[in-house]
Amino acid sequence: MTSRTMRILNIISGILLIAAGIYCLCNQDVAAMSAGIILGLFMLASGVVMIVIYSGTRRFILGAGWLLLDGIITVIFSLFLLTNQWLSMMSLPFLSAWAIAPRAQQMHRVPSGCTETLSTCSRPRQRAR
Repeated sequence: MTSRTMRILNIISGILLIAAGIYCLCNQDVAAMSAGIILGLFMLASGVVMIVIYSGTRRFILGAGWLLLDGIITVIFSLFLLTNQWLSMMSLPFLSAWAIAPRAQQMHRVPSGCTETLSTCSRPRQRAR
């Protein structure tokens, strides 16, 4: 896609997100229930993917059982969110932390060009200007 097309798509998505934010501020009960359903669907997909990854890599990854356990618990929590709307609104902050915390650790990246871990990387750091 060209940069002009991307700019137009960014503007459209920004306008839609502002409209969705205003709607959520006006209808907070609907927004909370929708957040529970959306989080439940994403957690279900994430848990199933973790279980599938475990089944394909259990011979190659040390401690892969933890990946299976995380997948099973994530699926259980997601089913909890999807089946019981009242309790899901009450526990949404706690289950959101369960969904976000492990994934934040997975986003850790090593700088490009460095083949060691971050603590032993031999590349000099650049100073902020």
